[in-house]
Amino acid sequence: MAAKLNATVVIGRFQPFHKGHLSLIRKAMGLAPQTVVLLGSDQAPRTAKNIWTTDERLQMIRPCFNNQELKRLTFIGIADFNDDQSWIQHVQEVTQKALEHSNKIGLVGYHKDVTSYYLSLFKDWSFISAEQFCGGLSASDLRQAYFDDLPPDPAYLPDPVVQFLCDFRKSKNYNKLKKIVLSAARYQ
Repeated sequence: MAAKLNATVVIGRFQPFHKGHLSLIRKAMGLAPQTVVLLGSDQAPRTAKNIWTTDERLQMIRPCFNNQELKRLTFIGIADFNDDQSWIQHVQEVTQKALEHSNKIGLVGYHKDVTSYYLSLFKDWSFISAEQFCGGLSASDLRQAYFDDLPPDPAYLPDPVVQFLCDFRKSKNYNKLKKIVLSAARYQ
């Protein structure tokens, strides 16, 4: 990375937010004074893949950071698009608006699998690769374990997320979503 960055960006669905995500955001915060965290699938209906709303995900994420850190973080929900070019344009516009047109932006991410292809689409931003965390920790596996009624695992989940998930199990949405997740798992 040749030039000092003004800001960094982290993009994810965070379903649920785990320690790998936390590590990624902390890395991004270490590279620039401002970090924008974009939460994908904003306003999308609940599905086996998109369990929690943007507001619920923010309830998981925000308590993982102290007040000083939160001053340097901007959280924005972003919608899904049917084509990459429209999505890229939207992401860049939302980010530029949040950063007041900062010109030295770094995208921090981890190439987990084919779903990480989007990390190479932002030609105007520097890409900073993050290291693998906990052997390639997967939110998909954590979601499945959660809806298989295993307790949220503090080895992989920050304490505020463990608390959120325990509380969410008591909500009216849990059983309905459990049926959706388990039904989808049968057809994979």
